[in-house]
Amino acid sequence: MCSLGLQEIAARCTLPIRLIRYVLDHKVLPGTPYVQKPNERGKPREVNELEAFAIAIAAYLLDAGVRRTNVARSMRNLMELKGKLQRGLGDEPLATIKAMKTSSRLRIGADGRVIAISLGGVELSGPSVNAATPDGVVSVDVDLGAIRDRLFPKNG
Repeated sequence: MCSLGLQEIAARCTLPIRLIRYVLDHKVLPGTPYVQKPNERGKPREVNELEAFAIAIAAYLLDAGVRRTNVARSMRNLMELKGKLQRGLGDEPLATIKAMKTSSRLRIGADGRVIAISLGGVELSGPSVNAATPDGVVSVDVDLGAIRDRLFPKNG
């Protein structure tokens, strides 16, 4: 698995670099160990492909106006789907989505809870995915396949 610099993530996703840095510096992702140490300032940070994918998803949600706490919750919930997506493609949800190369969507409630995830047109629900938001009125739909395709072009 290769690594990507933050500038490259921002460029591929057409997002501001400050938003990519915000995701890391404000620990929006669960278990984020990416805070830059004082002696590393000025050196470009690099992350692996799955970390880049998670960073991009979180940055798009922030860019769409979802609150930081709700983005953090939705990313934590997405990571908790570990091992519940598709057998044989990997234990990590983002690895599964990256490997499938088909349409993939994530729907989260306004509170950050994962409502549904769709892989190749098949919507998953059950104990790993919440059935509805408390009010069932507002949700955010994320095209994971489009984000994946921007980050990892077919020819690259």
